[in-house]
Amino acid sequence: MKRFRDFLSDRRGNYAMMTAVLAVPLLIAMGYSVDFVRVLEAKQRLAHAADSAVLGSLALGSKAIDYAETMSGPGPIPVGVAESKDFFSANARLDPAITLGTVTADVSNSGTKIVSKISYTAQIQTIFGGLLTKKAWTVNGAASASVDIDNPVDFYLLLDNSPSMGLAATTAAIDEMIEKTPDRCAFACHSLNDADNYYNLAKANGIPLRIDMVRDATKKVLDTAKSIRAYNSQYRVAIYTFGATATNLGLTTISSLTSDLGKAGKSAEAVDLMSIPYQNYDNDQQTDFDKTIGQLRTSIPKPKNGPNGKPRQQVVFFVSDGVNDSSKPSGCMKKLQGSGRCQQPLDIKECDKLKKKDVKIAVLYTTYLPITNNSWYNSWIKPFRDEIPSQMEACASPGLYFEVSPSEGIPEAMDALFRKTVRVLRLDS
Repeated sequence: MKRFRDFLSDRRGNYAMMTAVLAVPLLIAMGYSVDFVRVLEAKQRLAHAADSAVLGSLALGSKAIDYAETMSGPGPIPVGVAESKDFFSANARLDPAITLGTVTADVSNSGTKIVSKISYTAQIQTIFGGLLTKKAWTVNGAASASVDIDNPVDFYLLLDNSPSMGLAATTAAIDEMIEKTPDRCAFACHSLNDADNYYNLAKANGIPLRIDMVRDATKKVLDTAKSIRAYNSQYRVAIYTFGATATNLGLTTISSLTSDLGKAGKSAEAVDLMSIPYQNYDNDQQTDFDKTIGQLRTSIPKPKNGPNGKPRQQVVFFVSDGVNDSSKPSGCMKKLQGSGRCQQPLDIKECDKLKKKDVKIAVLYTTYLPITNNSWYNSWIKPFRDEIPSQMEACASPGLYFEVSPSEGIPEAMDALFRKTVRVLRLDS
């Protein structure tokens, strides 16, 4: 009897016994912790895949956006559905623990915005959950994104028509100009004192100039604006150049701000190369970016709301080859020629002042081509030519810069930049 009582009161070996008893639940808890982290990571991947799918389905150049451009009104966009689901599935299946269940997508044009939605269910396989018969976790989620297509926008088109934009528009055109001119010049100089000037030569021979491409691009952009606007006054446009003649330089109005895009398109026919009284007039100082952009900045009024109650976004659409050539005795970024002629890449100070007014800037840089047989180019432009595109891009608002070379089409590039400017893509949930 005493031995039995001693056995009951003996506490030696309790630690080992307790460890044995607790080992199983501890291991199960650790397993669940591992599975919990695994499930969280998989859920995060699914959420990111869903966000990427709805955003990608509405990105510029996507099938949904291309299809929407052809629509005359609200309706479903079936090509966007397939694109969104394929994008989501491809990303989700990068995690082998995920088994997709039901995936539902919808892309449609409501008339004021294009909306992409996706929802899903999925099974996430566990490692240790099988010990307690929970071999997989079921999760679900959704995402939505939209592109507003009824935002009211005022566009201020600033078109560089200074003499350098008289460069032949393509490589073949440059070769033809050089072949047809005694001094092998690729520029169509518009000298009013000479009836046989190179501008008239180019016109007579059907040689396209860069300014011709800019004029055509402007008309194409206005046609695009008419075709995609949600209502008549959604887009208003004003058109400016640097001056019709070198004797009257400065911001020159081709069309005042108007929602009559057809009328503005007809006014754009007047966009042409700046004329000069005679060769080397005023030491060729006819491209004053500081002055012209500054004049535009002060002429842009405070924004008002559009008819739908949304505030009008103001956008300066700047098209140029990016080389300043003006009298600037102080503050020039490059070596002065003579007493004050400043040839330099665009100084972005005026661009920054525009942005501070909450004005977006879209920049189309028409590549300044190397004219290696020209001594003036070799001496004054070639040393900083590689800096021109970076300065033009610095002037632009984020994502609104485009460079177009002679092998590409200026009208097509300007149209693409316009479409990118008016599409406001956002993640809704």
